[in-house]
Amino acid sequence: MGQLLPPRTKEERTGRAAGGCYTQFVLMSLLMCACMQPAVGNALSGKVVACTDEGAEVDVPLVKSYPCFKCYCQRGKVECVKPRCPDLSGCHAVLFSRPEGHCCDVCKGKKKIMSC
Repeated sequence: MGQLLPPRTKEERTGRAAGGCYTQFVLMSLLMCACMQPAVGNALSGKVVACTDEGAEVDVPLVKSYPCFKCYCQRGKVECVKPRCPDLSGCHAVLFSRPEGHCCDVCKGKKKIMSC
């Protein structure tokens, strides 16, 4: 069985051969950001994204992970909205986990007001 020797040079200790691996990582990261920017960045950075199918639901990739947001083509641009949730102030039991497909908290039971 071979004997393990301690690293002799700084490059061997850090795992970087004169910065090569680190440089490759940085370049790949920059390249990925540059390629993804036009497709996704505009939708999330507040820039207007144009559309032509008025009233149609628009598929925005990063919004898919937030199913409560829906995006539509309105007046030639994509607008994303979250539905307004009902007021639960009279609710005494809110479900801890939302049922599949629900974006708002769900009231399990309302307080009953007793009258004399």
